[in-house]
Amino acid sequence: MTAATPDTFVRRSPIYRLHAGSVWQAGENAAIVDHYAGNDAPDPTGAGVLIDLSPLNRTGMRGVGAQALLGGLGLPFPAQPNQAEVHVSGAIVARLGKTECWLLDNLLAPAAPLQQLGSGNNTDCFPLYCQDTHAWFVITGSHLPEMMAKVCGVDLRPAAFGPGAIVQSSIARINGIIIHQPLGDLPVFHVLADSGSAEYLWGALLDAMHEYGGVAAGIDCLPR
Repeated sequence: MTAATPDTFVRRSPIYRLHAGSVWQAGENAAIVDHYAGNDAPDPTGAGVLIDLSPLNRTGMRGVGAQALLGGLGLPFPAQPNQAEVHVSGAIVARLGKTECWLLDNLLAPAAPLQQLGSGNNTDCFPLYCQDTHAWFVITGSHLPEMMAKVCGVDLRPAAFGPGAIVQSSIARINGIIIHQPLGDLPVFHVLADSGSAEYLWGALLDAMHEYGGVAAGIDCLPR
């Protein structure tokens, strides 16, 4: 781990000021919380954790050429809207509409295909700047459906919301995106929502987790 602080980089999470008492690590373009000092061994599998991944790379595109652009980089194009697939690099490709896809970087290591997206010209699609417009949180734990039921009216139980599924809905009265994409055997929901409402949403999710013993944590608690 390379020591860093948010001020080391131009890019920062929209809620970096909420991570007081945390130990940071240097990412590719920003600092990310490694762990909270004094928060010993948070349990990502049982009680669950909430992690701020907003500093990690993500990008998007929309247009009839999106499928060809992704295919040219060896990236998948999910068969239907509101589906996600994982590339061999660990990057997540989330298809949000007929011609719209978002790409989320590997949680544990930068994925090369994301760096290549901006290197070519494609007049049949245009970029979406979700890096700046949306915060990115990850929630884990054995009580994910019950916990999320407090803030989202959609049925997120496994039978209705399996791995690779995407929901675009209201989350604590904020329009957001939920992607069910496990990390190995660990159940994981990715939550993306408006950066301007990120502090509010962070607090709402922590409040929903409190009953089950879930806590805020850093990326260090995720399985390697």
